Amino acid sequence: MIIKKGFLLVLIYALCLLPPLSAGSAEDQNGLKIKLFLDAVALEVLWTKHISIRGGVGASLENGVAFSLPFYFLIDRSGGDEVLMDIGLKLHCYPWKKGPFFSLSLAQFALFIGPYPPEETLHYLSEIGIGYTWEILPYLFIEPEVLYRDPSNTFKESFTYIHDYIPGYQKFQFCLKVGWMSRAIVSVPY
Repeated sequence: MIIKKGFLLVLIYALCLLPPLSAGSAEDQNGLKIKLFLDAVALEVLWTKHISIRGGVGASLENGVAFSLPFYFLIDRSGGDEVLMDIGLKLHCYPWKKGPFFSLSLAQFALFIGPYPPEETLHYLSEIGIGYTWEILPYLFIEPEVLYRDPSNTFKESFTYIHDYIPGYQKFQFCLKVGWMSRAIVSVPY
């Protein structure tokens, strides 16, 4: 456990210190871009007792501010067949306008859906994250991100309730988002 925490701290420091690997072209500097993404870590279904599907849509500006609407479905295959839908509105801040970022949820809720929902179906949550965006081709990107759920323990009862029903819902989660980003669709003066 100590090795995992040490590795996580080294990863966070490395992501913060790395300079952005790509600089945008001059004609794209003042535009709004639309992003679509899916989580490639969903392949963990091959060796775990849950199915996780993460994806979403977002919008970003070249000044280092972005918003996203991620969705997350977690299906328990360990016996209960519970299905959790987690949706939020997240703010992403890129200190160097590209590359490393941190994120925080502005609004987030989790809802049990499916044929056998538990008694309490709606839960409010929060999460923060840190990651790095690599633009591998002009319109394709890879974005590893480490998420930490309920960092202030404000929603401790909700997190515990969800974790009791679906043990795959953990405090830390690693995501590897693969996505597409549009060209600047609206010129934004700033």
